[in-house]
Amino acid sequence: RSPKKQPPPEDDDELRGPAPRDDWDIVFDRIKEYRATHEAPVDTVGCEALTEEEKDPKLKRFRSLVSLMLSAQTKDEITAEAVRSLSQRLPGGLTPKSLSEAPIDLVHECVRKVGFWQRKSNYIKEAARTCLEQYAGDIPRTVPQLLSLPGVGPKMAYLAMHAAWQDNQGIGVDTHVLRISHRLGWVSDSAKSPEATRHALESWMPRSLWRELNPLLVGLGQTVCRAIGPKCGECPVSQYCPSSLQPRGRSNSRSAADDESRPRSDAGVKQQVSQDSIFSESTELGDVDVEDLASMVRGAEQAVRSRKLSGGRSRQGLVAKSEFPEIPHSPLSKSYRAAPAPATTDEEDAALSEGTGGR
Repeated sequence: RSPKKQPPPEDDDELRGPAPRDDWDIVFDRIKEYRATHEAPVDTVGCEALTEEEKDPKLKRFRSLVSLMLSAQTKDEITAEAVRSLSQRLPGGLTPKSLSEAPIDLVHECVRKVGFWQRKSNYIKEAARTCLEQYAGDIPRTVPQLLSLPGVGPKMAYLAMHAAWQDNQGIGVDTHVLRISHRLGWVSDSAKSPEATRHALESWMPRSLWRELNPLLVGLGQTVCRAIGPKCGECPVSQYCPSSLQPRGRSNSRSAADDESRPRSDAGVKQQVSQDSIFSESTELGDVDVEDLASMVRGAEQAVRSRKLSGGRSRQGLVAKSEFPEIPHSPLSKSYRAAPAPATTDEEDAALSEGTGGR
């Protein structure tokens, strides 16, 4: 009788494939060194930072989950403001009981500035009720259980496992990790979605680095490697990055011969064009997706048309269409303006649960 097969160990790096670039570890270390001395919003108002002062373990985990749920398609500063408002205005503070019992209008007032605030209000109230009734006031302990909550997608689930349970189950891929891992050549162009990018990264990156990858790249993306107008001249790894817009000198990679044998000019241009084509499908302006902006413009234009049909007046008087300008230089605005209707509920749900913006 053969012995029972044991599950792979936590440090199962011997099972992983080769990295797509042989200098990835140099790049990782340089980003880590840079981030140690360059603060970003994620370091001070990110989801983990917001719960540092909470002493009760259950409440700390719950507030981490709520912060993550509010963070999708929202800047960290706005998320932090909403969490503070909930903590201060809900009777008893931000707890599963107080949130589940709070009037929806009060929750709306607290989170009104976050993206998709009305839907998120319902999501966090339902999640609070589930935590109270099914988990004794705690949050789910596994990724599948977290994914069963409304509005929680893979990114949120893996980050919640990191922040709440210190359990390294996977890489949290948000818009910054998606963008920068592509720009660095750490994943192939075919891995266009956050989940495809996560699988690609986990196939070769040591498990011990999974947890720290998200805050490292998020901070770099918030300050240097921005979606629009990246500051390649300030980037600590521009000399290794195939998408860098900086002129390249000698690289401190494995060897001078290796550096000289790696073509940079045509390859760099092709890589940049390739990345542009990837992100034109889900381009973000800062931390807010162009898809969201285009949806808001469509809604505003529809409001103008409806007001014109009703006499062209609102409570503030005449509303000119020029008050709702087109999105400048948006690769998606033309196709979205031609769309017959705003984004559907399903599309918005996908954007929220996938969590490609914000955090």
